[in-house]
Amino acid sequence: MERKELTWDDIYERAIDTACGDWRLKAKDTARWQVRNFALEQGEMDLEEAEVPEDMVEDYCKKYSIVFDTNGNITGGKCYGNVY
Repeated sequence: MERKELTWDDIYERAIDTACGDWRLKAKDTARWQVRNFALEQGEMDLEEAEVPEDMVEDYCKKYSIVFDTNGNITGGKCYGNVY
């Protein structure tokens, strides 16, 4: 079985127009929380302090090549040249 890796855009788009408690919205929240913690570990600004936190999530995902599983868990990325 092939593992599907999703980008932040994939996760975000799946969650649009979903109801509270939907698994896709939970996956987006999980991804956002994990990216926040990852970025803080790298010494980055807290995305919760940004005017539009979702844009900051996207920026960090691009900077560190972060990808996710279908539940929003980080499955890969670069941490100063190393694979996360």
